[in-house]
Amino acid sequence: GRRRVNDIFDLGLSHQPPKPPVYRRFLQLPAVAVSILVFVAIAFAGVSTAGKYLTPKPSDDWAGDGIGAVQIEVAPNDTSTDIAKTLVAAGVVKTVTAFVDEAQDNAKARDIQPGTYQVRSHMSAQSALALLLDPTALVGGRVTIPEGTKLSKVESIIASKSQITAADIERALAQPQTLGLPDYAKGKPEGFLFPATYNVTASTTATQLLSQMGARFGQVANSIGLEAGAKKLKLTPYQVVIEASLIEAEVKRPQDYAQVAEVIDNRLRKGMKLELDSTVNYALGTTKPFLSQSDLKVESDYNTYLHTGLPLGPINSPGQAALQAALNPTPGDMLYFVTVDPVSGETVFTNSEKQFETLRDQAQAAAASAAASAAAGSSGSTP
Repeated sequence: GRRRVNDIFDLGLSHQPPKPPVYRRFLQLPAVAVSILVFVAIAFAGVSTAGKYLTPKPSDDWAGDGIGAVQIEVAPNDTSTDIAKTLVAAGVVKTVTAFVDEAQDNAKARDIQPGTYQVRSHMSAQSALALLLDPTALVGGRVTIPEGTKLSKVESIIASKSQITAADIERALAQPQTLGLPDYAKGKPEGFLFPATYNVTASTTATQLLSQMGARFGQVANSIGLEAGAKKLKLTPYQVVIEASLIEAEVKRPQDYAQVAEVIDNRLRKGMKLELDSTVNYALGTTKPFLSQSDLKVESDYNTYLHTGLPLGPINSPGQAALQAALNPTPGDMLYFVTVDPVSGETVFTNSEKQFETLRDQAQAAAASAAASAAAGSSGSTP
């Protein structure tokens, strides 16, 4: 075929594809510009978005355990929001939201007790909540009345655990109408100052504290239906409280409460004397584990060895479990019980007088032996 001729004379006879005309190159510029603008826009949006995450947002909470000392008051029935507002107003936490969020995440926040607290300024919400859950942060502390505490002991506990004096308490007790007692208490505080833990401050008065105790009894009585339950048993509410106080005094273990109620009810129904040592001890102002024959003869309306029926009034402040037991005695025919182990509180119930006497004699002998051993040990004598 024909042989291809090279352009040896450099006459411009190149075989490369020709360049587009100048006007066509100018027409391509807008497309390039658009691409550049799109890239710049994407880059700017990325930088803006990153800036939102990289730039720290102002915190609604402070960090750390705070500084200085601040006192705040938590009122009864305050919600977490109420407490948060109090803390913010005092400069303790930064925002209401921070504290409320922290409280919602902590189930124990519901346990914050009313009272005056010693806290700090500029605390984190977490630290503030932890301090409000710490009993040591309470100014003035707490007064705890155990179940089965008689009134005279209630007075001494309050006087020893607060700035309220015995004289203040006596003056308050002399005006029972100011203590919020139920009508069936007959104006007598014994048995109706509910055993629980109460917060006290330097400004808490005897009347205020005793009123809280009376109000707490009312709340518990309503919650367990005390008046309706008493009516069902053909008892007065006052009689139920008396019986509950006897239950508290006679046995240690709550699992025995309903059976003690059974014994009391059965003896009352049969017209038998209750013959409970706890009532004689109350009359004597003693706490003897075993009473002498002369003790049992003390003339008192509280001596159930001498008088048939319930004693004149409650002999201590019964707790909720004892009140419920008095309303719900165990069905049965038991007439006697003996605590055979004073340490564990183990109690045996029986309807046999003979078995009761045997158990009682054994318990008395064991107690006498233990007392003798203790006395010998404390004397420091050697064989």
